[in-house]
This record gives sequence, structure tokens and C-alpha cells, in this order.
Amino acid sequence: MLVIFSDLDRCLLGADYRFDTVQKTVQELLKRGNLLIINSSKTRLEIDVIQKRMGFSSPFIVENGSAIFIPDGFLRSKPPFPQRDGYF
Repeated sequence: MLVIFSDLDRCLLGADYRFDTVQKTVQELLKRGNLLIINSSKTRLEIDVIQKRMGFSSPFIVENGSAIFIPDGFLRSKPPFPQRDGYF
């Protein structure tokens, strides 16, 4: 398994904020059991929408490293801190 960290702007998203040019590649990487972690200056809500539109859910890093969001059910055991809005 590979763990791939990527920014959104001009990496996964084009200048027009479209991701159709990388969609097939992203799906193939995920299908092979790899993990894509988005690291961006964007907010949780923005990244949540983008991941849903791209068809996957994985941990992501927001606002230039201010927080890491881990989707509920991603970890094998629950962390010792509370869940909020479906994330730890």
C-alpha cells in the first residue's frame, strides 16, 4: 500500500477547480488499496465536498496543517477523544 499526500489546488484540481483529468487515476490508485490524503489550505467543509464528489473518503489535513480529520470507521479502534460531525 502507498500513502499519497497531495495538495488540491493545481495538483488534484485544475485552475478551474475541476478534477475530471485526474479522476480515473485517483480511482485506480484507490482500487489498488492505496491511500490518498489531501493536504490543503481549504476548510473541512470544502474538502468534505470535494472528496464526496470524487467518490472517496479518507483522512485529510486542512487549513495548512491546522487540523487532521479522520472519518469515523477508518481506524480499527476508536480514539480516546470524542467524535464530532462524523470525524475524529
